[in-house]
Amino acid sequence: MHGWMKHFHMPSIILAECTQLAKKSTLCLVRKTKNKYYRKMVDNATSQNTWSFHKWTTANRTYISPPLDQGENLTPVVTHSEKCDTLQKHLFPEPPHCRQDNAALPTMALALLYNFILWNIWTNHYIGNYG
Repeated sequence: MHGWMKHFHMPSIILAECTQLAKKSTLCLVRKTKNKYYRKMVDNATSQNTWSFHKWTTANRTYISPPLDQGENLTPVVTHSEKCDTLQKHLFPEPPHCRQDNAALPTMALALLYNFILWNIWTNHYIGNYG
């Protein structure tokens, strides 16, 4: 601890007053600057931008998303539709096509399903009789 805190066990009153004064003057400067900015906006208002002033009080802000990079040697996309196409292309690629030699897989799956169903019917019949 600093020397003055060891002796008094509390911060200096003068330091606290200086901090409070600096805070007040900073807030006053911010308020004056904002007042000057909005006063200038109202003075330069036209019939075209008058109706946008009501948006000052809303908390919603609309920010434009940055351009998306498509990869090397390609220009970044800016418009909404281009961004959607790029995201769909990279996040949801086309599924690979099945080869012709794998055409027997569905019939094999059906045969396994058929055998499973027959096994269940058979076991349920015999367990039901003895259980």
